[in-house]
Amino acid sequence: QATEQRQQRLEHELAALRQRLLAQQTRLGELQAQEQRLVQDHDRLESTLLTTQATLAQSQIAHEHVLLQFTDLQQSHQALEQRHGQGEQRLAETRTYLAVNERERSLLAERLSQTESQLSQLATEKQLLVQDNAVLSSQLAESRAMKPKTC
Repeated sequence: QATEQRQQRLEHELAALRQRLLAQQTRLGELQAQEQRLVQDHDRLESTLLTTQATLAQSQIAHEHVLLQFTDLQQSHQALEQRHGQGEQRLAETRTYLAVNERERSLLAERLSQTESQLSQLATEKQLLVQDNAVLSSQLAESRAMKPKTC
């Protein structure tokens, strides 16, 4: 009877270990999928950041060009009266555009940093799950080895 109780207890432990292993494997799959999505997001955000930085550089060049045009317009008083307002407007639009681009770049950089942090956390959690999985697999193998064989 003690053997039967022990066998029942071992079978119960084995079932619990199998269930835990299945849950760990499911979680690992979910984390791998999440990691893949985050890597894709990271790559997309990094690409967007590079594009935004290039646009910002072009906008800065355009801004400098507008300033040079404004200086040239001072040579003619009549042209200055007409073009001065236009230059001011373009300058304001360029500064607004630069401010928007800088804000977008800042937000993208922050999001990129968060994504990298999440990737690091996921890698750590994945490693822990892989270790748990190895322990559970080892326990399962030991449990199977300890289970008395019936003829």
